[in-house]
Amino acid sequence: MAFTPAGSEFGYWSVNPDNETENTGSITITEINTTNKTISGTFSFKGYWSDFDQTSILPVQFTNGVFNNIPYVNQSETNDSFYAKVDGTEFVDVDILTAEIQIESQDFISIAAQDANLNAITVSVRSNLSTGTYNITGNVGTDLVQAIYDFNDVDNQAVSGSVTITSKTADRIKGTFSFVTDGSPTYNVTQGSFDVAY
Repeated sequence: MAFTPAGSEFGYWSVNPDNETENTGSITITEINTTNKTISGTFSFKGYWSDFDQTSILPVQFTNGVFNNIPYVNQSETNDSFYAKVDGTEFVDVDILTAEIQIESQDFISIAAQDANLNAITVSVRSNLSTGTYNITGNVGTDLVQAIYDFNDVDNQAVSGSVTITSKTADRIKGTFSFVTDGSPTYNVTQGSFDVAY
């Protein structure tokens, strides 16, 4: 869970950076309506500021959270697909999530796939882009496209590579990608492709 104040690239996350196993909150599902495909529930959590360089910002307790009749879709209904290899081995996703987010005050369409071990590949493209090929340099402030390979809870940022948008409509985006990450070891993500609703 997280709360991001308007206009901020940082927010309050439900993860304690000094103790990642801390139980910081809960979500209670009160109803799942499979006919109307809606979900309702309550939540509360302690949020830690996500800019870890700012150690003077104290955690905030979020209470009495409620969500009512939020619509959902089954992954199979959207016909979403995602594929990639990491260092030559197929990344076998079990979940695909697409969302419109803000990075460095820019709007992005973010496509994330997660495997059974909770590792993830995320590819983000500025929402105003049309079809074409866009390079990754590793500069999150200026890159039109970005990518991350999250392995064992470590975000490995892409520092080179590219994303090609082959098709984009008002609610669907399709493309290919490849990138190399920073860190040690580095990871080489190849043969990437996505076709998702957003």
